[in-house]
This record gives sequence, structure tokens and C-alpha cells, in this order.
Amino acid sequence: MIFTIHIGDWSGDGHGRCETFHVETNASIEEVREAYFRARAKLPEHLCPENFMNAYEDRSLPVEAWRDALEAGFDFFEDFEEFNYEPDLDYDVSPHILFKYVMWFIQQGDPNLSLREIAPTPSLSFFGVDSQNRHINFIGYGLFGGS
Repeated sequence: MIFTIHIGDWSGDGHGRCETFHVETNASIEEVREAYFRARAKLPEHLCPENFMNAYEDRSLPVEAWRDALEAGFDFFEDFEEFNYEPDLDYDVSPHILFKYVMWFIQQGDPNLSLREIAPTPSLSFFGVDSQNRHINFIGYGLFGGS
């Protein structure tokens, strides 16, 4: 099964910015959600992905979340050589790193889940023109405007 994980304002009712990641799994979406809920019950509340970087322009990782996630097995800064966290500094986390954390978090609720990031599916519409100078533009654009 394939499902998505949205990082940001997935409903579009706030700032409207969101990155979407696609995941392939060996379970149903209901089983993945149950694993998430089990992880939320098992781990300290401040490690739940919903409980940090959740305010507008709040990009910095709390030191407590970094330290406790590292102790539990997830390193937000594993891609950095010789990283030394200094609590007085703000460290921004990219949407992709937070996505990787969410996948790790889910697996804390069910370690037997297979979760693998996959490339997004191509879109029918596209920018520019193809090799034959053709284009597919917006479809249904007007359905979402005005009152």
C-alpha cells in the first residue's frame, strides 16, 4: 500500500505551505495509524511529532526532543559530521528530516512495519511544453476560487 505523510499545513487553513512525502508499506493505513497511536502512548509526549515545530515559523528543534530522540535511536543530525548540539543555538530541521523522524516514530509503535519512502507519482499536468510543443494546463482551477 502507498500513503502520504504531509509536513506542514496539509489542510490549507493556515499558511498553506506543505511538503508531501510518499511511503510504501506492508500494512493498511489503519494499521499504520494504530502504530502511530501506540508510539504516542509509549514514548514521552514531547517526542510526538505533533508536539514540536507546530507553530507558524517554529523551525527549531527543542533540545529535549533532540536529546531524547537520540537516546531512543533517532539522530536528527546524522548527516552532519562531528555534530555537537549547543542548546543555546537554534537548529532548523528540514521537512525531509522531520518526515524521516515521523517514519521512525511510527515504527516505535510497530517495529515490524515496513516503511519506505518512494518517489512521488508523476502529474498529468506539467509546466512548459513537451518535445512536440504541447502542454496540459490546470484542470478545474475555477472550482477552488471565490465565494
